[in-house]
Amino acid sequence: MVKIRMYPAKNGDAFLVLETGQASTAILIDGGYGETFHTYFRGDLKALAASGNKLDLVIASHIDADHVVGLLEFFKFNGNASTPSLIEVDSVWHNSVRSIYGKGSITVGSEDLFILQAAASRGYPAVSISETVREISAGEGSSLGAALLAGNYHWNEGEGRRSLSADVGLGVRCPVPFDHKRALRIAPASFAATL
Repeated sequence: MVKIRMYPAKNGDAFLVLETGQASTAILIDGGYGETFHTYFRGDLKALAASGNKLDLVIASHIDADHVVGLLEFFKFNGNASTPSLIEVDSVWHNSVRSIYGKGSITVGSEDLFILQAAASRGYPAVSISETVREISAGEGSSLGAALLAGNYHWNEGEGRRSLSADVGLGVRCPVPFDHKRALRIAPASFAATL
């Protein structure tokens, strides 16, 4: 049985997907804002760990603040992957500046390069529970990447130097079996076109 928990994240997203068959699987998709982690899903992750489970996969869909700041707070709180303070995490999917640079085949213009370097140099921002709403947050995306690297998390099948996308093929085994034919039958046409 698959259970999906959707957490209050203001205008963002945060989901915990649990498959409770013979081999339990847990996937955290996005984290909303910092408040979403501290108020809503931190307790669920603690209970999951207390029952002997782990997060098989954490996915940051994109770098908008309303999707990644809660994940940034989670990884800062969780600490090092080898000695997590909350829950073990097997793998993380997050495309950041490091992923783009690590690919080595992307040409970046001087204006974009300046923006990317500025975002990458910010490190950990001071994040409060009452963040202001911002649409695009390359700083938080880079800070999440920095937290993953500092915590030695298994990120994009290594140290985050590989960019993951459907058009180049993920090459990453999802811990939950996925029936693409069934998904195409039940998915909206706009979603099916992207598979």
